[in-house]
Amino acid sequence: MTGRARTKATVVAVALTLALIGATAIAGLAAATASAAPQPRASLTDIEQDVMCVSCHEPLALAQSPQADSERAFVSMLIAKGLTKAQIENQLVAQYGPSVLGKPPAHGFNLTVPATAQVGGTVQVVASATGVISYATLATIEIMSPGP
Repeated sequence: MTGRARTKATVVAVALTLALIGATAIAGLAAATASAAPQPRASLTDIEQDVMCVSCHEPLALAQSPQADSERAFVSMLIAKGLTKAQIENQLVAQYGPSVLGKPPAHGFNLTVPATAQVGGTVQVVASATGVISYATLATIEIMSPGP
């Protein structure tokens, strides 16, 4: 390689390195800006849809009990403090336990239920593709499987 070709190759390598450093810096800046973006303000109506009254086991939006009123007051106080929805849900779990969430935690038996439904759906597809199961049986499997 001649001296001129070597210089040109070095310039190209330096330019590519600088471009890579610049792209990395821009990506880091974009990620920092996105994480620093203000979270949307939580609303009582939104949270009421996702949490349960721990005494009557109904969605907080529908529950009419002293416990439900207490939970709503607690949520309203946390909203007034400026907490996000996720922070409020964490505070509710700390105050009332995991049963306050509308969905169970994804571990133990609760994790196996969706997996079982997925296996059932797979069996249904394989069985219908091979023609092993009648349509009536497929309808039964479909009814027994929980939704998405």
